[in-house]
Amino acid sequence: MKMDPRLTEGLPGDPRKEAIAGAVASVGRALGFATGAQGVAHDDQRALLARLGFALGQGELWGPALDPEALAEAVTRRAG
Repeated sequence: MKMDPRLTEGLPGDPRKEAIAGAVASVGRALGFATGAQGVAHDDQRALLARLGFALGQGELWGPALDPEALAEAVTRRAG
């Protein structure tokens, strides 16, 4: 179950978004889903989301979005 990046923006520091993120993580866990957050740009966001129960994250913290050609090039380069 993925949380929309609009909810990740402003974390940490926005109590309403923190409450929503906690609820999303709780619902996901209750349903037996892995939970992920999109739009993670900073380590403090990652840390908060991990504490709330998100197992996965996606966003600029790990790398920029790539078009298909750039992704293929990066994978080929890494496979070396």
